[in-house]
Amino acid sequence: RRHVDRLRRRRALHANLASARAEGLPLRFAHCDTTDPRAVAELVDGIPDLTGVVHFAGVDRPARLPAKSDRDFLAGIATKVTGFLRVFDAVRDRELRFFCNSGSLTGRLGGMVGELDYAAGNEALARLGAWARRDSGIAVQTLCWPLWRSLSESSNVDAATKYMPAMDPDDGLRQWCAERAAPRHAEVAFVGPVSGGIND
Repeated sequence: RRHVDRLRRRRALHANLASARAEGLPLRFAHCDTTDPRAVAELVDGIPDLTGVVHFAGVDRPARLPAKSDRDFLAGIATKVTGFLRVFDAVRDRELRFFCNSGSLTGRLGGMVGELDYAAGNEALARLGAWARRDSGIAVQTLCWPLWRSLSESSNVDAATKYMPAMDPDDGLRQWCAERAAPRHAEVAFVGPVSGGIND
């Protein structure tokens, strides 16, 4: 399943990049391990006119704790937390207009069974974003999203939407742009109607 999922993501990435090129958008794709300070520094140094950052990295591999290795557990946290710290450290001296973290409601409301590491990583990301905002003066903001309809990566979309409906992508984009245009808070959570989940 993981192999097929990886192929599906690569196909979607290829299609999206081709679509962007067809529209004349100056979009460039580069692979980078955001937990590696050297790789992050090289990436940032290659973008001299950088004016904003969206930290969107995340790993969600749900499994009950007895079935989850220490390595998988820590990877879920490191991608969010260490990745943020590496990227922020590399750009904090730049003249940035914004630094936007893409968080998750799992950091506020908890996730499904097996998402303890993902929830912890998102909670830490929001707190680190608030610290970085105070420490640097850069407009660091963490937006905590629910599942996005047809776009979000989840091991079980049907199960997730029993707790809260998925956000419409057009609405999500409008909300995102509105928050970026008028940043007022270090953390913003987008919450839909909450249901009783699988016990309904």
